[in-house]
Amino acid sequence: TDCSAPKALRFLIGLAGECMTHAGRHGAQLLACHHAGQMPRVHHAPFPEAHPETAWLVEPRLPPGLAGHYVSLGVAVDADGIARLVKDGASGCAEGSGASEGPVDSEEPDGRARVRHVSDGLSLAERIRRALEGAAGRCVEVELQGSCSEDEALEIAAAEVTLDGSSAPRPRLVLPGVRVMDGGVLRINGVELFASEENSVREGTLQCRACYITSKRGCGILCLQRARVVLRDCEISRCMRSGIGVNGKGTDIDLEDCIVSQNNFSGIGVNHKARSIRLKGNRIVDNSYNGIWLNAGVIATWLSGDISGNRMSDTGGAGTLHGFSSALSDGQRL
Repeated sequence: TDCSAPKALRFLIGLAGECMTHAGRHGAQLLACHHAGQMPRVHHAPFPEAHPETAWLVEPRLPPGLAGHYVSLGVAVDADGIARLVKDGASGCAEGSGASEGPVDSEEPDGRARVRHVSDGLSLAERIRRALEGAAGRCVEVELQGSCSEDEALEIAAAEVTLDGSSAPRPRLVLPGVRVMDGGVLRINGVELFASEENSVREGTLQCRACYITSKRGCGILCLQRARVVLRDCEISRCMRSGIGVNGKGTDIDLEDCIVSQNNFSGIGVNHKARSIRLKGNRIVDNSYNGIWLNAGVIATWLSGDISGNRMSDTGGAGTLHGFSSALSDGQRL
């Protein structure tokens, strides 16, 4: 890599997933960067010989899925994948292109990057990594533009990421799992999350709203040490182990208006003492072991909801579920 290339061009070349080279193919459509006074531009060159002294070339053109205006870098990519450098405040579209075409990437004044994810060959994990590299605030908001299947787990550490699938119909995300760790924050809105392995949180925060979550080989959500999990209006169902498993100390679990059902172990299983477990308005039903299982010394707070139809028992373990009466385990609401 020629490190003398402008930062923005190196960023674009990274997005394209290609190596920077001075040797292009004859007749290929190339991107070339050169300096015209104080205004560097990125434009099309039919042959690498067009600017032999000052050209950095990459082949082919950028994928259309990367269209948008990268504000902090002063880079615009149009819907056809044509890229150019622009002055601050300039339009994010090249001449002749429509501003609304294609997924749009941008950066907000607070350093929060916004991207759209489509099935264009770039993995979700890689798209987020690249967006974080260009986001001053280590914050990325991703709009899922339809269902997708990923080979790579999504790991969020020391960053704040939002996955938004709130557009109808609700997109399905199939992947090995999501792993939130080391101070990371992951928010998921309106997504069907199908994990082939396990979703886990360790020393991080997972917040989900209006999501369906399942796991083929583990818990729907495994909470390890100092995990914080907040779920609203979600369903955690058909997991190989418990819907929510707690196997680390100092966790903070908050479920409201959720369904935890038809899991092969318990709906919620807690092995270690937590900082707080709050359960309100949930239906914890039809699980193969217990509805809620609390180990000795574990304390949870039950505010309202339904625990019924769980095969072994609705509640189990030597822990304490404050606010719950076994007399109501037939499905009545507290």
